[in-house]
Amino acid sequence: DALDDCTAKMRDDLRERLSKKNSFAYVRRRATPLQAKRVAALKLDGIAFRQESKRFYPNRELAAHVLGYVGVDNVGLGGIEATFDKTVRGREGKLLVQTDARRQVFSRLERTPTAGASLELTIDDNLQHIAEREVRAGVEAARADGGTAVILDPNNGEILAMASYPTFNPNDYGDAPEVARRNRAVQDLYEPGSTFKIVTASAAIQEGVIKPDDLVDTQGGVIKFAGRKPITDMGHNYGILTFTNVIVKSSNVGAIKVGLKVGAERLGLYVKRFGFGRQASPDFPGESPGIVWDPGRMNESALASMSMGYQVGVTPLQMAAAASVVANGGTLYEPRSEEHTSELQSLAYLVCRLLL
Repeated sequence: DALDDCTAKMRDDLRERLSKKNSFAYVRRRATPLQAKRVAALKLDGIAFRQESKRFYPNRELAAHVLGYVGVDNVGLGGIEATFDKTVRGREGKLLVQTDARRQVFSRLERTPTAGASLELTIDDNLQHIAEREVRAGVEAARADGGTAVILDPNNGEILAMASYPTFNPNDYGDAPEVARRNRAVQDLYEPGSTFKIVTASAAIQEGVIKPDDLVDTQGGVIKFAGRKPITDMGHNYGILTFTNVIVKSSNVGAIKVGLKVGAERLGLYVKRFGFGRQASPDFPGESPGIVWDPGRMNESALASMSMGYQVGVTPLQMAAAASVVANGGTLYEPRSEEHTSELQSLAYLVCRLLL
């Protein structure tokens, strides 16, 4: 057969298209040069060829989840391709003509095509390659279902690398399962655990609830709340710690006791100030806003859980952006993947990794 990969379903679809009373119908979109040559050799009446442009991704899987992909009509369907589709696609040209009853043209109006704008990304291809390599290695070593990594410049919010595994080739996105096309850095939620204690600590210090050198009694490494199992410091008995060492040793009991002093309303306010509960960046379609407690509905047990990073759902990108707030001295930048300036500042890299 000239179209050697034509399945039974494809043949049925073709019969349906050709059976309609239309003056034009596609036989095959994006046919290979060999297929076109075979069809041309048949010299079939009514069959013609039309050249179409096709987006090509020379680096294949590199940064696939950031870039996204386009459909057969070159319309962005994922990632940056979808977000900035109107910006980069440009506008097709048009030719409008008026004819008389004898098909003689007496009026012509032409609109020239407009080229799309160029878009420069903040992604560093070397860092992206390293991130993808390490995520894959980590997933395979842990025999996990998937994983992700984010490298963010804390001084301006630029995304230097964003990797997810499993991955896919945007040139053949249709052959990849949906799970491989999933951008886990912005679509997957997880309980951040102890990394979330930076929010509790920031709220407590900023609100004057506690100072870094103030002492906290971790009461033997166990704290109890009605209706649930005791929360522990995983077998450790740290005794009395400075608040700094509560964070250094990641004491659950210490963080909870400080979180209770901060209170649900104030801690909930800082959770929002750190960017949780809303989309972190406008660059990625399908990004999850995460899941956070309504302070008005939090009881003491829920407040205890959130103080140590549980009963809250965040994305890896949200967590990287929150860590950047601490790294840069208190400013929450909106993570972005497109360049606004041609010169990068000196970089202090933060890596947030997650194995699911």
